[in-house]
Amino acid sequence: MNFSGSRALSEGLEILKSRFGVLIATALIFYVAMFAVMAVFGGSLMQVAMMGAGGGDPSQAMAGMGLSLLLFYVLLYAVQFAMTLALMRLCSDRHAPSIGDAIGAGVRGVPTLFGAAILIGIVGLVVGLILGAIVGIIVATANSSAISLIVGLGFAVGAIYLFARMSMLVPVVAIDEERNPITAISRSWRMTDGAALKIALVYGAAIVAIIVLMFLMAGLTIGVGAMGGGAPNPAGIIGFVIGMVVVGLTVGLYMQTLVAAIHRQLSDKSVETATKTFS
Repeated sequence: MNFSGSRALSEGLEILKSRFGVLIATALIFYVAMFAVMAVFGGSLMQVAMMGAGGGDPSQAMAGMGLSLLLFYVLLYAVQFAMTLALMRLCSDRHAPSIGDAIGAGVRGVPTLFGAAILIGIVGLVVGLILGAIVGIIVATANSSAISLIVGLGFAVGAIYLFARMSMLVPVVAIDEERNPITAISRSWRMTDGAALKIALVYGAAIVAIIVLMFLMAGLTIGVGAMGGGAPNPAGIIGFVIGMVVVGLTVGLYMQTLVAAIHRQLSDKSVETATKTFS
């Protein structure tokens, strides 16, 4: 079975329409959780800062603030990871569209996603430093703007390619329930083998459509108010803000459903390949 980009784009819309209610409800639950984390740690950081300003030991105040910041970012990323995994779970055709099940699966997958992110970050840092040193030497030796441009384009293409190859990581954890970070990364790499270019083009087409949609939103709100050559009226600005919130939330959910739609095709492809191998 060949991967179809048009099918993925349309299936992403179908998933969004059929699961929109539970997706919105789940997203709102996690947004409340994120605001709660921000509120709790915002107050804690303010208390630590006031202790330092009130004549306390500056070193202890800095240590306390550093620990609070670390815990804050760990918890914030944990909630964001859990939300991403939960939303992806709701897009699956293998699991019931249950908010409770999705939240549970999201929480269980957080350690795996943290582990995968750390591994990818370490490998990316090492490879980036090595390639950066090599490219720096080449560019300095050649002393050519054309070479610099080619190298920059090469890095951009490489980054897009790696993003496409790793884009199945979240559904592998959320839908396939893979709990080993290394195995999850490996599975995403195998699933996208031979389809990375098409996947990158699908994401590119979706991003272009989103940009066009946002320009249309601006034209229908702020642009309409400014047609006479003056400044946009308050109603246009309010409409633009509301419209951007709605569009932003919908677009964010659609990108989730699009990844899920791609995962469905690639999962079917994997099953088909395995069936041919063992038949």
